[in-house]
Amino acid sequence: MTGKEFVQLVKQDKDEVMDIYFSDEETEVGLIIERLVEDGASIEDIRSLVNTIMNESCYRMLLAIEGEASLGSVQQSYRLYDEDGNELTGSGEIETEAFDSFIE
Repeated sequence: MTGKEFVQLVKQDKDEVMDIYFSDEETEVGLIIERLVEDGASIEDIRSLVNTIMNESCYRMLLAIEGEASLGSVQQSYRLYDEDGNELTGSGEIETEAFDSFIE
């Protein structure tokens, strides 16, 4: 696996979670969304807000893994390997792909 593939999997997972939150499947987030809509909030505005929060959270976490942002109060580089022993970090690929996938 490459850093790019790892970021694509994170993006895929985020998109799947978004689909679950805005489906009929009962989740804690889904129940809050329902209450907000019942109180008059626009589903489009809520979707945009949740999507933005999730994009920024994923981006920040991926940057923290590369050592380009802090994780909590600690900023350091981490090494991430797949099960075949391929290192996914260190080349900057995660940082670049994370920006392209979650910010642009």
